Amino acid sequence: ITRRVNSLRQFPKRLALRLEQGETVVRFVVDVDGRIRSGVQVMKSSGFDEFDLEAARAVERAAPFPPLPPALAAHALPVSMRVAFENPLVR
Repeated sequence: ITRRVNSLRQFPKRLALRLEQGETVVRFVVDVDGRIRSGVQVMKSSGFDEFDLEAARAVERAAPFPPLPPALAAHALPVSMRVAFENPLVR
């Protein structure tokens, strides 16, 4: 799930040009069929609205996820994940 979300994350151009970086922690629930149950919540803000919004959008773009394996299929899967925005211009 993390790899899929990070592959679809887009760095906000305005913040890239300002050499900003940040990290947002999001929470969501993946249903047994791989769909997001009730939206994405920002649990810890990066301090930048653009990063927080993009973290939630990346999760939404990545959904639906593969169906949960049979061992987990009786329950939905709560996921908390870190979405890092490391500026490629800062190295």
